[in-house]
Amino acid sequence: MIDITKINVKELIPQKEPFVMLDNLLFANSYSAESSWKIPSNAIFVNSGKLSPCAFLENMAQTCAVQLGYIDKYIFNNIIVRIGFIGSVKNFTILEIPSVGDTIITKIEILEQIMDMKLINAVSKIDDRVVATAELKIAISDKSL
Repeated sequence: MIDITKINVKELIPQKEPFVMLDNLLFANSYSAESSWKIPSNAIFVNSGKLSPCAFLENMAQTCAVQLGYIDKYIFNNIIVRIGFIGSVKNFTILEIPSVGDTIITKIEILEQIMDMKLINAVSKIDDRVVATAELKIAISDKSL
């Protein structure tokens, strides 16, 4: 059995450095996933030691992407990993702006899936504090990495 925390997440997402905003996949199944990201000082969306709010959406989207990549590669044993695109964002709320060195844990849950469209609930935390939430509509493409 594979240790999910040892998977190289960069192989499962379309984003490349310096836009990678997750370090580890902590959990994944067909309906949810959880990732972690320790904010580095050289992150593209860091300004004066603080994370830009737009980085939350990118981190949430990448958590969706790594879940899709994990399912494609490790559950379905596909050679290709499909990609997705944010179709819309709803109820995006930021409760706290993280700083360099903070570790964000983002959990996504698929609320609904109709064909190649997913409605996702995303929650980002630092320790036990919720720092951001959003609902994302993700369109899955037939294109691959």
